[in-house]
Amino acid sequence: MKQLLIRKNSGERTPVNVNVTTGVATGPYADDFRSYLGVVARDKISILIPSFDHVSEVDRNIIWKDILMTFDIPNVTSLRNKCLSTVAENFRNFKSKLTSRYIFGHLKHKSPCSAYKFKCIP
Repeated sequence: MKQLLIRKNSGERTPVNVNVTTGVATGPYADDFRSYLGVVARDKISILIPSFDHVSEVDRNIIWKDILMTFDIPNVTSLRNKCLSTVAENFRNFKSKLTSRYIFGHLKHKSPCSAYKFKCIP
């Protein structure tokens, strides 16, 4: 993941073979691609948003542009929808994990603000 961010910061896009119809990534950077979709879900969407359905179209476009700036993939609607669907699933899983750990689990006496980069309400 570190090399991926170094390439992104230098303006270089990482090549990934992605099936435009299915959204399945293959090749040497396929795992980085899938992981990055999870990172985008955690970093670009506020945990205060109840579900991905409430993410604005502007924010969805920002997420898609970020993915396109990071990876050399086709900019087509079908792939955009597949990627955003995966981001939505990762967002839902992340929120579930936060709830199970910080509300009901062993970290309920701690705040997730110290472990994750998001704005917390005091």
